Amino acid sequence: MARASKRHKNGPIRNGSKVYKANNNKRTAFLATIPSMDTGEKITLIRNGVSKNDLKEIKEHSGLDYDTLSTILAVSRATLINKKGLEKFDTPTSERILLLADTLSYGESVFEDKDRFNSWMKSSNKALGDRAPIQLMDTVYGIQEVKNLIGRIEYGVF
Repeated sequence: MARASKRHKNGPIRNGSKVYKANNNKRTAFLATIPSMDTGEKITLIRNGVSKNDLKEIKEHSGLDYDTLSTILAVSRATLINKKGLEKFDTPTSERILLLADTLSYGESVFEDKDRFNSWMKSSNKALGDRAPIQLMDTVYGIQEVKNLIGRIEYGVF
């Protein structure tokens, strides 16, 4: 059974083994913690469930709407909208959310600009068969392919 996140007044928020530090009653941004997580921490987070608040942060940061997110995460739009605050998603959905967040964090670090990366995600790309990267992210294989392309861009091999 998944353990619920616990928040101590003006203290850390705990989600499984990961501790998000409170800062003026806000925790450290979810997306900012992804690159520093090791595999074990990511697996624990997936098993415990990613919260709606974490998904909202991804949504706001990436500029993706609920229709696009529901396609990427393979769940209904209503499922995404009906969760509230610290409510957790199930394991398969949490895994896809984390894969998406990991790809977004990686892409943003390579492009060094959130808006430029978000624009790239929505633009057609010859390396992806003239499809936009976001169009491939409805499968785990597609997410991996986008991440591989970001890696090629990082090393100048595209």
